[in-house]
Amino acid sequence: MASRVILHIGLMKSGTTFLQGRLDANRQSLQEQGILFPGPGWQDQVHGLGEFFGFTRSMRPTPGAWSELRARIDDHQGLTIISLELLAAVVRPNIERLVDDFRGTPISVVATVRDLGRNVPAMWQESLKNRYTYSWPEYVAGVRDRVGDAGKHFWRQHATGTILQRWSEYVPELTLVTVPQSGGTETLWERFAGVCGIEGADWLPGDFNNPSLGAAAATYLLELNASTLDMPWDEYNVEIKSNLVREVLSTYREHDQPIGFEVEPWLIEKYDFLSGRLEALAQQGMRVVGDLAELRPRSVSGVDPTAVTDDQVDAVRRVVAQYREASRS
Repeated sequence: MASRVILHIGLMKSGTTFLQGRLDANRQSLQEQGILFPGPGWQDQVHGLGEFFGFTRSMRPTPGAWSELRARIDDHQGLTIISLELLAAVVRPNIERLVDDFRGTPISVVATVRDLGRNVPAMWQESLKNRYTYSWPEYVAGVRDRVGDAGKHFWRQHATGTILQRWSEYVPELTLVTVPQSGGTETLWERFAGVCGIEGADWLPGDFNNPSLGAAAATYLLELNASTLDMPWDEYNVEIKSNLVREVLSTYREHDQPIGFEVEPWLIEKYDFLSGRLEALAQQGMRVVGDLAELRPRSVSGVDPTAVTDDQVDAVRRVVAQYREASRS
């Protein structure tokens, strides 16, 4: 049985793909330190937790995946790390079930958190990659007013104070790791590794990636989503999300402009409220690695997606057409 289980619960767009990729690529080095990142691949954690929670669309459960994952954890005598950003949105009954399933094994929760200014455009792109059809103004208004599906979509994953309070009711050892506003991914890794007790090593680069989209590519994807609503999810997941987005739209960035977002007073107000909740949790025992000041919203340089021209979107369409023609040949 594992001596301790660390649940890295995200949050989304806080360097999770980078951390998961590095953990996945360095299983052997971690094993030499007595640390298990369970499963032959990280997807085994996705499938296992998907089955445990009964989630179908978002976590794609596989029959028997949870029992296989648990067997690997139970066979390990040291520390186990599980990382899945969708854990942040898990409701109380499911948190209780998960903690109860590990009864007798100490559990710690680690949350990596990035400032809301960078998260608004990042989460809009992520929603597009998952087939949603929120326009940029609709998404920003939903986040601002906490209304509609767009607002629910964002705050379900980024109401940090609510999320951490909920987990703290079931797991006493809680750590918040702030994503640096400078210093890049290596600083984030050093913070995360320090929390998990991972010692220095010659780390292999992870091969996971979740690159951002430019404004024209995002606008094209929004239109594509609206025109493919009848496509089965499994087909969309492969043909558009896995292939088109990653192989074409993401690589189009060198010809595109980044999505810009100017932080306005309403987001600073939300940060002030969040900061107070996090400071209260810290006083109650939550550990903070980094600096809560790094969570102050930061404007993102770039263009407003509503300013993208038809000619710019047409250029994306031509690239997509070339890709599809090459795929058929």
